[in-house]
Amino acid sequence: NFILGNYSKNEAGIYTALNRIILAPIQLINKIIGDIFVSQISKSLRISFSPINTFNNFSILLTLISIIIFFSGFFVFPFLYNNLNFLSFIDVYYPYYKPFIIYGTFMLISSTLSRYLIVSKSFKIDFIWQIFLFSTIYILCQQSNLSFETFLFSFSIALSVLYCIYYLMIRYKVKKISKI
Repeated sequence: NFILGNYSKNEAGIYTALNRIILAPIQLINKIIGDIFVSQISKSLRISFSPINTFNNFSILLTLISIIIFFSGFFVFPFLYNNLNFLSFIDVYYPYYKPFIIYGTFMLISSTLSRYLIVSKSFKIDFIWQIFLFSTIYILCQQSNLSFETFLFSFSIALSVLYCIYYLMIRYKVKKISKI
């Protein structure tokens, strides 16, 4: 509703399409790796083994996948777009896709690892995160004087910073439990 209230239908369509097209594969990776992560972290907790090693290993894996996604989005895709004629159907979306790649890579890491909070029944941290997220999005959406491009960039930077904070909150909880 915010997008339609402040931007054209065309821009709202671009936002919706890019949000679905770019984030759908990232969410699929999140689901697949997240299920394995839950299995491994549950096993660590069940046998009273410190979960920090499992958390660190999955953090590294997700960071590497995020780097691949980031470089593909910022270097491979523009190369293909500029050199292959069959990609001309995406002309309308091309100028706007990078913010989705930026926050999608941060989202992949934090969202996947956030499953630890469910396994360890640390709902308070997730609740605090949800308040931060909602408040930031609400404040950003009140800035109706932003151009569509500026809004997308601001939105992606704000979400990226929030996902970094979320990661640190999750990591703190894992380290705290690992010391017990």
